[in-house]
Amino acid sequence: IGNLDVSGVNAGTVAIDVARLDVQGALTGTSLLTGDLGIGGDVSLVASESAPLSAGSSIDVSGSAQGGNIDVTAPLLPLTATSLNAQGATGGVIRVGGEAEGGFDLATDELANASVLTLDADTRIDASALGTTGNGGDVTLWADQSATAAAQIDASGGADGGDGGFVEVSALDSWSYANWATGVDVSAPNGQAGTFLLDPTNI
Repeated sequence: IGNLDVSGVNAGTVAIDVARLDVQGALTGTSLLTGDLGIGGDVSLVASESAPLSAGSSIDVSGSAQGGNIDVTAPLLPLTATSLNAQGATGGVIRVGGEAEGGFDLATDELANASVLTLDADTRIDASALGTTGNGGDVTLWADQSATAAAQIDASGGADGGDGGFVEVSALDSWSYANWATGVDVSAPNGQAGTFLLDPTNI
């Protein structure tokens, strides 16, 4: 996939479901409205085999009022120097490799789980609150076999009010997060700090 833009007064939706997917450009679904009306779009990228997000690729569903939703999953899911942005006055939702805690019912989960997930140190994931007040969003990184991450993740709340969001980096089997102590921000300078969940079987 190269560049694809579904921005507008009402941000659009991108939904792709294929066997193999290679993202090399910018997917944009931002709202052109400002203030309380700007709601980001929805991007869903699903592959049954592999879906590498190559260096320089980006997905942006930010909105002035509410960040949008990003879902990306495939059995083999490497992210290299990738930017995922769901910022808003209230942060949006970004799910890479599966749902929170890997989902609860594989027969009915709306997002299939990745088997092997890797995110390098140049990857940035942002579901933070853009304005002075607002809650951070939700970010889930999941793999059934192994998750290896070094990405920067931001789900912080607004500077003057609002709570931090939720971030999960987990794997059903083995897990490695090179900079887990400094790479995740769920802070809220004037609100309740958010949650950072690490839930692997093996570290």
